[in-house]
Amino acid sequence: MKPHASGFTLVELVMVLVLLGVLSTIGSSLFARPDSFSALSARDQLQAMMLLAQQRALANISASPVVLTLEQTGDEWRFHLSQGSVVFQERQAPRHNAALSFNGSAFSNGQTSFTFASDASAGSNYQFVFSSGTTHPLCLAASGFAYPATCQP
Repeated sequence: MKPHASGFTLVELVMVLVLLGVLSTIGSSLFARPDSFSALSARDQLQAMMLLAQQRALANISASPVVLTLEQTGDEWRFHLSQGSVVFQERQAPRHNAALSFNGSAFSNGQTSFTFASDASAGSNYQFVFSSGTTHPLCLAASGFAYPATCQP
């Protein structure tokens, strides 16, 4: 009786090498083009700031409204959240040649602000699209809810 040999077959080893090659190619594309990742990251940071603004407005700590300011410079986006004279949160996101369009128009260097009322409403729908190689939409609905998609009419 022959002893049972254990180990990997040549086919299994080749399959593992092919899978590692495919995964490394996909993973390295994120590092080769940082602009594609920075647009997605900036959209997610803006969405988080909108959620925080909504929560602060619903907490109704003071009579003044919550203001979210979006600022674009040549190399980054900045997000500021304030209520009255108190600044609650500030975040930055690098641009890496990514672009932002706001309500269908290209957003140039400068800033714009959004006010959240005591019921967390934002007044009207605002559509943001962060883009580099791909597009990453974000909608701020009139109700104050932010979601990563195109605004519904």
